[in-house]
Order: sequence, then structure tokens, then C-alpha cells
Amino acid sequence: SEGQDDKATLADNLSNFVKSRDSASKKAAAKATGFLGKAPTEAERRAEIAKQVARLEDAMKRGEVPEFYGPKTTGDKIPWKLAHTYLTACKQESVSCMRAARLEAGGATLLDVSPSDLFAKGHAKGAINVPLFESMQNRSPNKAFVNLLFKIGFGRAATERDLNFIDQVSDICSKSDSILVMCNRGGTLDTMIRLEGRAPYADPDRRYGIESRSLKAVFELRRAGFSNVFHVDGGFYARKGWSTMADEMGLEVEVQD
Repeated sequence: SEGQDDKATLADNLSNFVKSRDSASKKAAAKATGFLGKAPTEAERRAEIAKQVARLEDAMKRGEVPEFYGPKTTGDKIPWKLAHTYLTACKQESVSCMRAARLEAGGATLLDVSPSDLFAKGHAKGAINVPLFESMQNRSPNKAFVNLLFKIGFGRAATERDLNFIDQVSDICSKSDSILVMCNRGGTLDTMIRLEGRAPYADPDRRYGIESRSLKAVFELRRAGFSNVFHVDGGFYARKGWSTMADEMGLEVEVQD
């Protein structure tokens, strides 16, 4: 009947649309990954990350500082657990705000890697802003949509990795200079919870410390060959609190708001 023919035609059109869409998606995925139907699955990606972490941890047990075999450019997304394991293997040093102030007085360069808008709202006096992330540019409909969501939800643009980060730091410091790296929140490599009045204890949520922009920046700098890099514990917020106490003690540590 005519009604059945219409349904059959509609079904055929829908089937052709789905096939066309799936074909286009596969071609786009192949173009993006450089593979033809061989893009790694999520399980394969996780297995590769686990393999890298295990290799780094084995090197740590032997007292070695392993070479990192991950992607070499700042724009690549390195899983935090890999960055944390690598920095731990390298025995990366984190310093308190008080020690950071002393190192700075001795000639160390203080880099604040926070986005420029956060840096403008408040930063430690003498800090040089070299953002690890920059405001996301509307280069595609997807990025424009993400930016819109961030502006509605957080009142600021989304960010993406600044591919010129290492070059910008190299314009300021040599690879042998003492460099202090901070951001607004600091983060930590420490995997233990430490509270006054009780022994340190492990927390499953802290297996890989606390991720931060400053620790990611330290990771990038270490990979790029900067050999004398210190991470500032607690970041700007800790520095601001310590600065208030330091003022009461007569020490010259200032914060700009």
C-alpha cells in the first residue's frame, strides 16, 4: 500500500543518513588520530599510562632518574599521574613560602604561571607572570561553545595550554638559573595527610598528591632541561597568608592585590 511504501522510504532514508553520519565520523577520527580505524581504545590508553607509571616507579626503586618517554611538546596532554610519578622520581623539591622568600632574596626568579586575569587580581610582589595556560581563542565552533559555557558558569573564558611557555621562560631565565614556580593554589606532590597533633596518614584520594598549574609547569621545565627549579608550596594563597604574619614580624615580604 501507499502508506507502507512511505514507511519503507522513510526507513531507507533514515538508514542512509545513519550510515553517512557514521562514515563521516570514522573519517574524522582517522584524520584526527592519523590512523585508519586503529585509534586506541580507552582501555588501551589506560593500559599504556599504567605501563609508563610502572616503569617510572621501578626506576624510582632503583634510585634512578628515568627519561620521560611521553610527548615532547607543551601542548600534549600528559596524564597527571605520569607527571606526578616523574617529578617524584626526580626528587623534585618543594619549598615553603618562607624559604621561597629567602631564595628570592638570594637571586632566584619567581615565576607565577597563573592565567593573566588571575595574576592581575593578586600576586606576590616581584613575581613575573608567565602563564602556562592562555585564554582559549574561538578558533572553532566547539571552542566558541566551551568559552560560552565557561563565561556563563564561571564568569571567565576557558583556557588552553600556551605552546610558547618554555620559550617565554627561556627569554627570562637560563637553564641553570634558580627558578621558583608558583600559581594561585600551589598543589602538592605529598601523598600523605599531615595534621598537627597526629601522625601522617595515607589517603587514597592523595595517591598522586594534588594537581596544580605550578606543578605542571615544573614538570614542563624539568623536561625542557631547567635543572634548578623549586615548587612553592601552597602558591599565592599561602604566600598571602604568610605575608600577613611576616609583616607583623617585621619581615619584608609583600603581596600586591
